[in-house]
Amino acid sequence: MRKIVGLFLILTGLQLAAIDFFRVPPTKVVTTKEQQLYYHNNIHEQNYYGSNSWAVKFDLTTLYPQVGTLNFTAEAAKFYCPVADSFDDVTVKLCTDQAGQPAQVLQSYTISPQFGWNQLEFSPVTDSLFWLVLDYPTNYSNQYIAASAVDGQHSYFWDENYGSDGYYRNMGELGFNSELMVNLIGEFQIDGIELELAEFQFLKNENDEYYPWLKILNNSNMQADFVYLKLNITSPVTTLKDSLVLEPILAEASLIFDGSENSAVYQLEEEPSEYEITARVGTIGELITDNNVQEINFNNFTLEFPTKVVENAVNISGWSQEIWDVLAELQQPEIYKINYFADADDLPFYNQAALQRFNYYDLTGFPVTIVNGEKRIVGFNPTIYPDSLQTLLQQPNPTTFIQENNFTASYLDNVEEIFIDIELENPGAHVFNTTLLNTDLWIGVAQDSVSQDIDISGSVLIEILYQKNFPTLTYGQTETDTLTVNKTLDISAINDDYANCTLIYWVQNSSTKQIYAFNSIPFTDIEVVSNSSGIVPKPEKWQIYPNPFSYESGLQIRTSLKMKSNKFNIYNIKGQLIKQLTATERWFGYDKSGRKVAPGVYFIRSIKSNTVKRCILLK
Repeated sequence: MRKIVGLFLILTGLQLAAIDFFRVPPTKVVTTKEQQLYYHNNIHEQNYYGSNSWAVKFDLTTLYPQVGTLNFTAEAAKFYCPVADSFDDVTVKLCTDQAGQPAQVLQSYTISPQFGWNQLEFSPVTDSLFWLVLDYPTNYSNQYIAASAVDGQHSYFWDENYGSDGYYRNMGELGFNSELMVNLIGEFQIDGIELELAEFQFLKNENDEYYPWLKILNNSNMQADFVYLKLNITSPVTTLKDSLVLEPILAEASLIFDGSENSAVYQLEEEPSEYEITARVGTIGELITDNNVQEINFNNFTLEFPTKVVENAVNISGWSQEIWDVLAELQQPEIYKINYFADADDLPFYNQAALQRFNYYDLTGFPVTIVNGEKRIVGFNPTIYPDSLQTLLQQPNPTTFIQENNFTASYLDNVEEIFIDIELENPGAHVFNTTLLNTDLWIGVAQDSVSQDIDISGSVLIEILYQKNFPTLTYGQTETDTLTVNKTLDISAINDDYANCTLIYWVQNSSTKQIYAFNSIPFTDIEVVSNSSGIVPKPEKWQIYPNPFSYESGLQIRTSLKMKSNKFNIYNIKGQLIKQLTATERWFGYDKSGRKVAPGVYFIRSIKSNTVKRCILLK
């Protein structure tokens, strides 16, 4: 059985409305007794070293408060080994608990670990609290223990210097939000029915229809006679609810349900959209329901994201040169390689921008390679790193909802100022508000050829100039940003080598870490504007009044430049151009065809300064 931190958050608000049931036939019933307990998220994100013993506490006395203490028969354990050629063996011990620490060793086995998951069998032991202890001498270079970047309240490491005799210290309490990738396998001892939604997928057929595929476990010694599936398909604009009654599941067996074979297929929105798909299974009289729900978030966006952004968190003293040697062979123009030196000892490459990105990804060590924000290679193994990187680069890029309309920069030479203009658009995709709340637009500077002593493949991040949260990129909207920076005051190029610098921007989700948009402009391609008069132009200042305004009062635009040639575009909330005005015109709420527009929110954009103001038209 799987216990995931945060599952109660997933369950919140998922009570479905009563709707009709219809019966479908069962599919692929197989016998199974195996249940797994773990606290990680099945994603290898971190490698830990520095201790010779690691532990995970499996406490069934508080796992399901509504049931009380449960007993579990431990039959096996497995752990994830992140290295291919481990020099030392791993000793796995199944232990009892005493005063919050591993106590009596019930069983102990020593194995030579292989890369990936390693499983070993126990003689069955039943209890309500177990410890799994892994004795494994870790080090910085080639032996680590794997973890996921979640919680940390159940994972421990041995600190020989703590207390008089040493102590297993909790990782979460010390600020390490990490759960070790260790599983306890066996069977719950339960009186009554206990189902588990073990796997859930939402797949697409050749007719562009979607269907659920799921695996349900009956973890009890009783047949489940009335098994139902409730499905919620939610987009930013619609919600579809459906319920199915499945056939009985035998005791200690599983049912695999394929919606494509049972007419459980669904048409989604015609326009691109995000979706939250929630599946809940259950039966009458079930006591434990926390493991009956799974949620899938996906989209059917259609815009291509052509760039492969390869980010490397590195330090000079580690495996960096070996990684750069592999990356140097990647010469495809769509691959952009950038390095972060977040170790303060790595001057002159270390900087606050690199440290900010290191912390943004919740990294705990070096090296880490990240592809398009989401896919990671933690650590370096010369045997598997090249193939692992190629595997990630060969995967198709996720699609996006953002298209770039403009990314330009100009340089005013006599005052050393760089003027940056970005215009991004969501031309027609439905996006959840929570997605945009977690989305940021970043502008930074990277530098190539930063050293003669080491052969760095790709650029080095040196500055983050701008960060904007919650860009205006809902359906049909346009995000416009302008930025002015001083080349020498705001940008600290290594060795003052500005010729090898590049402006970059990216749009990224801080929750999923997916990169939605990316582009770059080398400094050598920035348009140079000569200002021989030495006069520095002042930024345009303009106002709109009254605001809110009515059809009778109209909207007046006042600009300090007093230039009749300056024009202003008026857009509705969908980003559609309504009308264009000059600074001397008043707008009375009519579009360019002379038709009266609806009351609501509109946006006024100055073409000259590329700045935007919001106004409200009253009834």
